[in-house]
Amino acid sequence: MRLLVLICLLFGVLGSLETKNKLVECEVCREVFREAQKWALDPNIWEYPIDIAVEICKKFEGYTIPVCLGAIKENVLIVTGSIARHYLDPEWACSMLEFCDSPKYVKENFTEWQDNILQSKPSAPAPTPSGQGTYKFGHISDLHIDIYYQEGTNNNCGLPVCCRSWNGPGNSGYWGDLQCDLPVRTLEVTLDQMSQIDLDFLIVTGDIPAHDVWNQSLSYNLNYQQVVADLFEKYFPTTPIYYMFGNHGPFPVNNLDPRNSSVFIDPFTQIWSNWLDAQAIETLKSTWTYSMVHPGTNLKMVAINTQACNNDNFFLLENATDPMGQIQWLAKELAAAEQSGQVVYLFSHIPIESGDCLDDWAAHVNALVDRYSNTIAGQFYGHTHKDQWSITRGVKSLTPLSVQWAAPSVTTYQGMNPSFRVYEADTVTKLVTDIHQYRLNLTAANENPSVTPTFELAYSFLDYYGLPDLQPQTLLDFANTWMANETRSLQYLDAYYGVPGAQTSCDQNCRLVLVCDRIWGTNALQSICTGTPEYGLINGLYIALFGPWVYKQ
Repeated sequence: MRLLVLICLLFGVLGSLETKNKLVECEVCREVFREAQKWALDPNIWEYPIDIAVEICKKFEGYTIPVCLGAIKENVLIVTGSIARHYLDPEWACSMLEFCDSPKYVKENFTEWQDNILQSKPSAPAPTPSGQGTYKFGHISDLHIDIYYQEGTNNNCGLPVCCRSWNGPGNSGYWGDLQCDLPVRTLEVTLDQMSQIDLDFLIVTGDIPAHDVWNQSLSYNLNYQQVVADLFEKYFPTTPIYYMFGNHGPFPVNNLDPRNSSVFIDPFTQIWSNWLDAQAIETLKSTWTYSMVHPGTNLKMVAINTQACNNDNFFLLENATDPMGQIQWLAKELAAAEQSGQVVYLFSHIPIESGDCLDDWAAHVNALVDRYSNTIAGQFYGHTHKDQWSITRGVKSLTPLSVQWAAPSVTTYQGMNPSFRVYEADTVTKLVTDIHQYRLNLTAANENPSVTPTFELAYSFLDYYGLPDLQPQTLLDFANTWMANETRSLQYLDAYYGVPGAQTSCDQNCRLVLVCDRIWGTNALQSICTGTPEYGLINGLYIALFGPWVYKQ
């Protein structure tokens, strides 16, 4: 309170000066904000608010004090620190208040940037499958193994993660439980069965640790990375693996600091070094991204890192403008691929269309996918734990250009049967021509715990939906038929949840949301399609807190 009074008095005095000295004004303003920032960065002042937040968590979320305290303490100082370093930054605040003439902070002109990107787009027609043969590659995501999983324990213990020995006795199965994370042995079955398929390579789109986020540490999460890396080396000793970690990789969950990411990135690259070349390791450390050309082909694997758009990465509250320069890096990578006649697979953890990805960042990627749509042959994501896809469309033409494929999870968490995916792709154009989705019937597997279970082919995309191909226009036309066809919508939802019959009806509004989510490639465009406010309460709050992209001059 005293600090607030001081600020008000000082600005009142400054405002009443008949003859203003800009240099004095500027320095006084900066000194005030230096003190304010120092005060806000003091962790001791947040002890009482943390106690209140813990009580609210306990009362309304129903979790125990250790769960609430762990989750809140991990994030509060990141949030308050990032906001203080942004909004109480002396240079930024005093420039915004016009007490200082420099530096200047200029809001990005996104329309101008987008137009500059799109103006060089070639007019050549979009590639189509050549029909000269296919190859196969695998895709798994959201493994979320639990190294402490134990069968015969309580699966409803009142915590976010159960099925552990200290949760008491219960009915959790040998091969897993639909309310818990995955036993390591079930992941081994998954990888073993995948290894028996003739796959050219694997894409792994992140999230390895369990969901016990209140009880984690950096070393804890890195240990999970090591456990899984060892398993991949066991089952795929010679198969190229292209991996990008997800929001559960770093500690605390969701939070990766652009100012100090080496504490996670350096050991991460060491753990996965068997599948990363020297340039990829260097790029991961400098931009959180990497690219590698798949051996013996013109296929470039381009990994972007959606921690740069994750709206729960509270470090971005300090500066959400192109974190780590990823957008600039991606534009250069795509331009180089086009010039070299390479084809690109773009992959990461959070789908660009997801509401978990900040709109400004998603819009930039969307524009780059439009510009290089003839170079990008596929987009691959995870994160949602669901079997889903959406279409990236031309920014101005609205033409369907690319498909964002999101693979369902391997973990059983939140009621999913374990799944992995195999893509068929055209040998020449590298376009995806079919998808074979494999799924484990967990209930049946647990009825025979002594028998190693088998992942059955749940469906092949073309046969399941009766489609001639997987071209973006074909999928757009198909999704549009759902508005008048509840049966088609429910067929999609069976695949989406991975548990047939999980949803038994889908009314007009339900179908509208399904269609809009499939035919538009960003959350903002989906909101317009459904007729809901473009920025709802939560999204509006995120936009206000993270702010627009601004460049310091």
